[in-house]
Amino acid sequence: HEKNVSHHRCFDNFVSWLYSNDWYACRHVVILPNRRQALVEFESLEEARHCVTSTSSDPVYVGGQPAYCNYSTSQKIARPSGSDDANVNNILLFTILNPLYPITTDVVYTICSPCGTVLRIVIFKKNGVQSLITFDSVPSAQRAKTTLNGADIYSGCCTLKIEYAKSTRLNVYRNDSETWDFTIQGPVGWGSHGTCERLLKIGYIVCFGSLIVGP
Repeated sequence: HEKNVSHHRCFDNFVSWLYSNDWYACRHVVILPNRRQALVEFESLEEARHCVTSTSSDPVYVGGQPAYCNYSTSQKIARPSGSDDANVNNILLFTILNPLYPITTDVVYTICSPCGTVLRIVIFKKNGVQSLITFDSVPSAQRAKTTLNGADIYSGCCTLKIEYAKSTRLNVYRNDSETWDFTIQGPVGWGSHGTCERLLKIGYIVCFGSLIVGP
């Protein structure tokens, strides 16, 4: 139970701190903005104890304010109806709502890479615009889902709806604008695209939770 988690934008920093600590494996995080609190469910009691003990002497700062950690009276965080947490794995399904701009492997990689190592990307357009992304680990996928779900890739459009995929393996047969396997060097390497560099030059700022577009 984390107290003094103040402004809603500080949520991104708080989640980033949780997932950046290798000794914490978080199952679920719920922010209570009106109470300036957050509930964090860990994989084990030992991890919860470690969090409480370590932050008592070395508190984490969220938005410049210390976040106080203590045990909650809740044994489990209630999931919303229709939650797909039972299907947790390292592959995510992105549905891009209101896709006014092209969505390519370059774009998907750019928004996902801050959350963890991206292994494979497949974009398909059978039911609108969707993408399957394989991360190197379940924590990386959890971080991406928590921080990017509901964010806009471009201001006011290309909104991300993120779910855990039912697939356990993503097959990629070529490296191009719609599919890419980053574990295999294709005929045109990622670095030669230069898209990341171009995005930075024209002012795309990647942040946890949302993408801000502008010079």
